[in-house]
Amino acid sequence: MKQAGFTLFESIVVLLITSIIMLVSTQVQTVQTANYELRYFMKELTSEIEQAQNTAVITGKSFVVERKIKDQRISYSFTQEGKPPSVVQQPASVTGPLINSFWIKGYSGYIQPDTLIFYNENIRMRLSFQFGWGRFELEETKK
Repeated sequence: MKQAGFTLFESIVVLLITSIIMLVSTQVQTVQTANYELRYFMKELTSEIEQAQNTAVITGKSFVVERKIKDQRISYSFTQEGKPPSVVQQPASVTGPLINSFWIKGYSGYIQPDTLIFYNENIRMRLSFQFGWGRFELEETKK
């Protein structure tokens, strides 16, 4: 009498194939998450810079942007005299420049020309402050 069903060998092969597929998809998801973290951080940082520039032009008061490290977490603090600071947290998967601070001038919103490079294992984001009015350009490249 013959019984229908799977043999032990067939079951092991199916489990092996399933585990390989799950392992590959987990790796892809980890890479994509790190890339999204970097892109989101850069959007948040540039948005905060634009807001600080606009506020500096309107109020005539300068902003100081400081890189701070607390409990091995890096953040960028945007401080204007007499107001509480606005803070942007840098994700742990992102590596950035070792700047201490830069200024956003009152009345003009001017930022001294400089280039800040942030990166993770897969992509690099270059934030370039250009001559004239402190405008900036954000460029993404693959490593």
